[in-house]
Order: sequence, then structure tokens, then C-alpha cells
Amino acid sequence: MTEQIATTDFRVATYETYLSAWTAIPDDRRLHLLQASVTEGVVFTNPTKPRTGIDDVADHLRAFQTRSPGGSFRLVAMLGWEDNAIATWQFVDAAGNAGFTGYDVLAFDGEHRIKSILLFSNVPKQTLK
Repeated sequence: MTEQIATTDFRVATYETYLSAWTAIPDDRRLHLLQASVTEGVVFTNPTKPRTGIDDVADHLRAFQTRSPGGSFRLVAMLGWEDNAIATWQFVDAAGNAGFTGYDVLAFDGEHRIKSILLFSNVPKQTLK
């Protein structure tokens, strides 16, 4: 029998670090997680307001915790090639209930950090008919 060793792709590991920055944690921990997972000049494009740079993204994540105390996001699946990926994620409320889903289109730099995020949420205002 051949032993299989589990490996985690750098895109998955980096993205999960990024998602952990969305949780209810102290600001210094959030900043540390963002510095480990995104570039200083990261561009985060979402339907409400584009964000540029770690500080702007950190402000957005803090505001998310104000709107959805204890909320978080979990990775559902990821497809990738070279330095690109598309992630399917799901919102989870403070009680652990799964909510809406969405997608992030990601580009990574040579150091395996995220340099751009293009967010799509599976919500009515983004549903095309």
C-alpha cells in the first residue's frame, strides 16, 4: 500500500489565512493575517466600494464585524492555475448557520500573496436575468 501525504496548495493556504482575517478577532491579529496573505497594495473590488491596500481592506473587515458580529466566511472549493484561482465561499453567522455564497477571483504574486480580489456574491442584486 502506498502512503499518501496530504499537501495544501499555496493558493488554498493563503486564501484560508485571508478568510480568517474576516473573523471576530483583535485588530492587531487581523492586520497580521492580512500582512501574511495579501500584498501591501492589494486591490479588493466588490460591488459596494473598491478597496486598495492592507489598511483599507482591514477597515472593510472591521466594518463587516460591526454589521455581522461574529460572522465569518469559509472556503467551499477552489479552482486554480499558475498564480490565479477562483474560490467559492460561504458566509457563516455567529451561531454557525450557513448563509449566502459567493466567489472570489484571485491573482497571487511571486511570494504567494494575494494581489487582487474580485468579489461576486450570490445575492439578488448581483443575479443577472
